[in-house]
Amino acid sequence: MKTSYQNKQHTMPRGVRIGVIGAGAFGTAIANLLSENNQVTLGIRKEAILDDDTPLLEHLQQHRENPKVLNGCRINRNLYVMEDYKAAVDKEMLIFILPVKYLRRAVRELNDRTKENLGTLIHKNTIIISGMKGIEVDTAKRPTEILMEELPWVDKKNFGVIAGATFAKEIIEGHNLSATVAMSDKKLAAETAARLSIRDRFNLHTSTDIVGTEILGALKNIVAIGSGYLSEAEKSEGARNTFIGKAFIETQKLVLFLGGQRATCFQDAGFPDFIMTANAGLSRNYSAGVHLAKHGRINYNNKIGTAEGVNTSIALYRLFNKMGQGFAKKHFKIFYEMYHVMHNGKQPKECFRDILSHYNADPEFSRFRETIELLRYRFWR
Repeated sequence: MKTSYQNKQHTMPRGVRIGVIGAGAFGTAIANLLSENNQVTLGIRKEAILDDDTPLLEHLQQHRENPKVLNGCRINRNLYVMEDYKAAVDKEMLIFILPVKYLRRAVRELNDRTKENLGTLIHKNTIIISGMKGIEVDTAKRPTEILMEELPWVDKKNFGVIAGATFAKEIIEGHNLSATVAMSDKKLAAETAARLSIRDRFNLHTSTDIVGTEILGALKNIVAIGSGYLSEAEKSEGARNTFIGKAFIETQKLVLFLGGQRATCFQDAGFPDFIMTANAGLSRNYSAGVHLAKHGRINYNNKIGTAEGVNTSIALYRLFNKMGQGFAKKHFKIFYEMYHVMHNGKQPKECFRDILSHYNADPEFSRFRETIELLRYRFWR
């Protein structure tokens, strides 16, 4: 069977040599899509096991499907599947799509196995792209910051993020989707977007605002949890969308406070992704909110994947402690309260009643800009 799999690779497109690290739903879908025009390898940990104790790597190689996340969806015959450390070497581009909670440890282990088994490391000129949406709890670092710290020999301008309104299921189904590639170097961002774009399937636009793009991707997951809760508990579209609207105002303020650009909030990685995640049952964070309403507790891992918003809320709350509880409660009440609902036992009904009935998110951004300038020295030192 293995021989048959290898024999099918003679039609491999020329394109870019890309390694995708992480075989969750989004990682599998992106690898499958990009393999249409590029030489793509999907990297999987040898230890990844299916429910029947079959190694995921072996199953994907033999049956060309990932039953763990996209059962029934066949993957492109041009897509290589191998152990993650093998997928990481001799590539022009690496795309990491892992739960942020495990990212740092995973990259360290990947480096160790690559050096031990192949006697080499990820090349310093490799383009490193994050497809992750979350914040590390212990450090409040964004995924690209973690990757830069764990791959210090790679050129700093080579790091970037890809984000947008793109569900794995819709990528597999071939819908016309758009996303943003953000890198500090404008020219390199454009080149990367051009390499990865697939006409009428995967339309990529560029930005130099890595901070804003990553913060948006992290915050929208927390909002989706609240939206899922209200959908199940209130059965009211008005209440749910009022919550989403107020949360989007707070989101813009947090992007500004953390060093991003407000304009990014209205690009592909901003409003479209924000609204999609907060409104779709396909969202694992939305599903976590529904679970909260039904069972009175939040869950980090659910049947469709990892709800990144659960851990992101912890990281965000630690930032609130640093900026000052009074300031946080005034300007970021929704995110402040969502933490207490998920992690501190606050009754969701009490939280959402206060937000929906009494709290008015102030959309006056010019005054807010003046306020945050006064706090920057204390916050960033």
